[in-house]
Amino acid sequence: MAAGEMTMPGLDKKPPKAPERAQTASRTGLALERFFTRPSVDPFSDTEWELRAAVIAGEDGRAVFERHSSGFEEVLS
Repeated sequence: MAAGEMTMPGLDKKPPKAPERAQTASRTGLALERFFTRPSVDPFSDTEWELRAAVIAGEDGRAVFERHSSGFEEVLS
């Protein structure tokens, strides 16, 4: 170690290995049934949208974030 270098205890150790997972021929994943939508209809096509500007101001009143022409649902008005 060079002069002036600092070390932290435990940083020289390797992290433990993650346990091996069993390999299966096929994975099915989690099955969920459709509840709120219909297969033939895009859920966003039934939504009324309007364009707005989103602005976040800092303590001094100046904008720190601006996004114009953002789509929002009309029901959120």
